[in-house]
Amino acid sequence: MANCRVCLKGLTNKSLKIKCVDCGGSFHGSCVNMSRTDIDTLSAENMPWRCEPCGTTRRQSMRLESQATDGTLTIQDIMKVLNDIRTDQANFVKDLNTSYESLQEQLTANTEAINKQVEKVNGCMEKFEAVIEENLILKKKVEALEVRLEEAEQYSRRNTIEIHGLPFPQNKTETQEEVIELVKKVGEGLGTNIDESMIDACHRLSRRPMGDRPPPVVVKFVRRIDKDRVMEKRRQKREFSTRHMGLAMDTPVYLNE
Repeated sequence: MANCRVCLKGLTNKSLKIKCVDCGGSFHGSCVNMSRTDIDTLSAENMPWRCEPCGTTRRQSMRLESQATDGTLTIQDIMKVLNDIRTDQANFVKDLNTSYESLQEQLTANTEAINKQVEKVNGCMEKFEAVIEENLILKKKVEALEVRLEEAEQYSRRNTIEIHGLPFPQNKTETQEEVIELVKKVGEGLGTNIDESMIDACHRLSRRPMGDRPPPVVVKFVRRIDKDRVMEKRRQKREFSTRHMGLAMDTPVYLNE
């Protein structure tokens, strides 16, 4: 982005600006007393515009040409023009140095600001990497816990039987004792004893909405040997229903591990 040769401020795409045809320097319109209408007119007419130093040099050059043509040019005139040109060049170099110093200051300030932003970004990246590492550690812990939970569930299921088809009371709440009595009757129907001391936990699963079949009963035995014995008796019995348990109805009863 170029800077104005007068105020040394940046010239954006939206700035009202004009460019010298000789030195190539850019200026704010307001800094050289040029309105938008003036600049638009010059552009429409394709007319060149010169900054004040370049305009002075141009006028001096034209005057020398005129004097040379008329035969009135003297050594003093040439020396005066050369001195004026030397002064204009010195002013131009001074302005250029000032512009350079201003740009250098802006560059230094921008560099410092960028360095600060880079430090902030690096700090955020360090925190982000720490969070990622922590998440990986937590993920591994969760995976390990899931494996342990799965192993615990499998170990727990080793002693568990799910019994389907046991009758469910329709008009009253079924008690824990009633569920255990049904499990005992299952043992009797299979020709094996199921004592209450063998049972670690026993409950009926929740009834499904709109379900017609009674919900199954889950029995967890204290020892796996007792669970295996009951399942072996069931495999030996080809057909098994509530009739074998001494109940009035005749509904198939299934045992699943």
